[in-house]
Amino acid sequence: MTHCLSAIRRLGQGATSMEDAAGRVVAFLYDLFRDEQGTPQCVLVRLFKVCRYDHLPPGLQDRARGHGPAPSDDMACLTLMATRGIDEAWNDRHRSRGHQVIPLPDEQAIKRLPMLARLIQQLGFARSDVLQTDGEIFIEHAQEDYNVFHVDPARDSPHIPDQDDFVVPYGVRSVVGLGGILPDNALFAVIMFSRVSVPRNTAELIAPLAMGVKMALLPFWGADRTFSG
Repeated sequence: MTHCLSAIRRLGQGATSMEDAAGRVVAFLYDLFRDEQGTPQCVLVRLFKVCRYDHLPPGLQDRARGHGPAPSDDMACLTLMATRGIDEAWNDRHRSRGHQVIPLPDEQAIKRLPMLARLIQQLGFARSDVLQTDGEIFIEHAQEDYNVFHVDPARDSPHIPDQDDFVVPYGVRSVVGLGGILPDNALFAVIMFSRVSVPRNTAELIAPLAMGVKMALLPFWGADRTFSG
């Protein structure tokens, strides 16, 4: 973990945007966890960040708005920054059908997303923290230890949706997530869907990698350096 933490911290060097750095993070983690034959042990690795609506590029604003009127500029939106997986379509965030951007206008929206609600709880944040895009959440949580999101077994878990279309056919056995808060008060989270069972004590060893991910993303937290284009 010490080696991995050091490697992840350096992934932001030479990156051109947070999206670029996030892509390097998910690629590193996806390639890291392999068996002796070189087969990836993660079905899918994704990195999400909560962005303000007015900080999204026009295409994502259109998706967040749907067919309705424009929401408030400071509405929180859970945004897919990078993705890597065994399915070719999972290697491009633009090809995601339902997870490119998810509007979070209020706490009820979070409650309707069981995995997100559980992730926020296990990482040690309140739902209100995620929705607060212009407060002092970063200062409040900056010195706290990093927790881990862990679901094992994933099959039949109420916290992991898409059982029939994802968990069962792809053999997902455990889900591990890590994350934190950036200086713009935005939650970031890496979620790994594993085809091998990950016990709780092993998952807890992975939690400190969140600091490395944060350091890789940190140079790009300004709104104008988030997306590659």
